[in-house]
Amino acid sequence: MDFASIALLAALVPGVKIGGVWLDAEAARAKGLEIAEVEVDGLRRVTLENRGAESVFPEEIGWCKEGADDFDCKGLKAYVESWQMAGPCGVRNYDDMPFDYSPDYLHNCVSTPGDWHPGERGSFQSDCMTAFRRPDGLQRLYGFVTSKDRFGHFAMKMSERGLDAFEALSACDGAELKPGGILASEKLLVAEGSDAEALFNGFADRWAKEMDARRKFRTPPVGWCSWYYYFDKVTLKDVVANAGWFAAHRDGPFGRVKVMQLDDGYQSALGDWLVPNAKFPGGLAAYAKEMKSRGFTPAVWVAPFAVEENSRIFAEHPDWLVKGPDGKLAVPMTWRGNHKVYALDGTHPGVQAHLANLFRALRALGVDYVKLDFCMLASSIRGARYHDRGATRAQALRRGFEAIREGFGEDGFILGCGAPFGPLVGIADAMRSSADITPFWTPEGKWHAEAPAVPNVLRNVILHNYQNGRLWINDPDTLIVRDDSTRLTQGEVELWLEAMAMVGGSRLLSDNFQTISAARLPLAARALDEFGRVTGAYPDDRWGEGVPRVWRGLKDGRRVTATFDLDRHVATR
Repeated sequence: MDFASIALLAALVPGVKIGGVWLDAEAARAKGLEIAEVEVDGLRRVTLENRGAESVFPEEIGWCKEGADDFDCKGLKAYVESWQMAGPCGVRNYDDMPFDYSPDYLHNCVSTPGDWHPGERGSFQSDCMTAFRRPDGLQRLYGFVTSKDRFGHFAMKMSERGLDAFEALSACDGAELKPGGILASEKLLVAEGSDAEALFNGFADRWAKEMDARRKFRTPPVGWCSWYYYFDKVTLKDVVANAGWFAAHRDGPFGRVKVMQLDDGYQSALGDWLVPNAKFPGGLAAYAKEMKSRGFTPAVWVAPFAVEENSRIFAEHPDWLVKGPDGKLAVPMTWRGNHKVYALDGTHPGVQAHLANLFRALRALGVDYVKLDFCMLASSIRGARYHDRGATRAQALRRGFEAIREGFGEDGFILGCGAPFGPLVGIADAMRSSADITPFWTPEGKWHAEAPAVPNVLRNVILHNYQNGRLWINDPDTLIVRDDSTRLTQGEVELWLEAMAMVGGSRLLSDNFQTISAARLPLAARALDEFGRVTGAYPDDRWGEGVPRVWRGLKDGRRVTATFDLDRHVATR
């Protein structure tokens, strides 16, 4: 992998966007702003100093393409990356449409919804990184390898001629920059080469190094999750019954199951995580005691930034919630019963203390593993008014997670879910790599590129596998093998089992093992037998269109190839 030289990047001009207007260094200087560009250890960064007498509120800082370079050519392909697990990623050509998002979910899927132009061919946005491939095989990757303070993202316009417009930007979110203040973009890596996997893996390695990615847990967890069988109807009795089944089947492959993950359904309301509903007498303390008594690690699902309007925390601390541009409480989503859901402000000292205390309390109850969901709520409100008026959306998310890590301890296992990737590097031990798996192949009726559906999940788990073992442990979601309460055929179950075996990462089961049929139980056993045997999987057709069909890796040190036929819903190795 070669780092692109300054000469190759001559077309990228540093600047800042304020009030929707792009200012290069000269235009910025006329307004009392000084823009500088530096390169250190092969990484590039833009800084902005406010030398004027009044505050400014920049939206973006970074680079804008002016003129042509050697990647302006016919036949150019682009790889676009997602902001979080569910967002679609993959290859786009100049005559392709942008990925088809659900308009209602778009604000949770991309850092800059304004860069999404449905129906406009060749207009794309990408988060964290992007890459291009010329017809001769030469590739160039742009990636932000720091991500604590700003969401790094890219916007591009492609035509038959090549790359007509390109921006590599760090979001400032209109946060106040006071006179005398200085802000900087995140660090940008630009690399070239003909080996796609060397480029993607090298980017992830550098990102991990710059962000001090966690290495506390080397072995991915193996366990059981309540969600995909019981959903929010789960009871303590259900979880105890399944824990009892696994405890009674420790001989053989099921002895690998160590984690019992209680998902959504135990809480009285979003935000009141220590206040159980009637299905969980004794609350999380009773649950954790039951799991530990059977020799399992208790794990719990929490949506740490979500606050339901009928919760105690909403009644007691409305001052802790994120406000919208109009100064009123923002409502990023609704919940069951059409309840409004608000978001905790990660920049508020009271919120930080609350999160630290909450997760300290969970550890004291015996919970050593948490799945943290709907984390995008902390940063998906555009124009948000935070307690710290100088904070960005990325900083609000990061500060909240730093408080969670402080309370949960360095030896507690944190799985991120529904979380923008960037700010969690260095905090999360594992990260969901796709939308939710489903007990059906695709939803009925129209569905979008981010929707829970097996093809969408297949696409993301393999294309995100360059992150696995570098940034964190990837979590491809659970295996569903049952033949009740499902529309998946046995062939479709075996296809998903093969995908999980190839990509590695976490291995969780999610069926009712009290009632699972004798015909399907061997599939769950096989999934545990296959655990950890394949490493380094990647899509052989990364630059192909649609879901990659050919996946390669090493099984027990020998090369292995799996082929996925999405038309027939089968996989072969």
